[in-house]
Amino acid sequence: MNMKKTVVYLLIHEMDGKSSWGSRVSVHTSHESAFAVMVSQWLEAVNDYAYFGSGHGDEDECTCTINSATIRMFEDMDHWRIEVHTIEIPEE
Repeated sequence: MNMKKTVVYLLIHEMDGKSSWGSRVSVHTSHESAFAVMVSQWLEAVNDYAYFGSGHGDEDECTCTINSATIRMFEDMDHWRIEVHTIEIPEE
């Protein structure tokens, strides 16, 4: 069986807080797709945390870049990152 190399983009979402912890991974065929999902999830978390409507501690953080996003408020944290991997799949 002939194999071909293809690139996949893993969106890894790690959560650590009082009420939830763990991680989720989703696979995407383009950086644009992974980035769009990451930004959507990050914006939802910003709203859920009410980040811009409340006080903050010294270590609080709310950032979103092309390959990662973080929201940290007091003891709760959500972090996303996009990893690029080349894998081999069977040729059709």
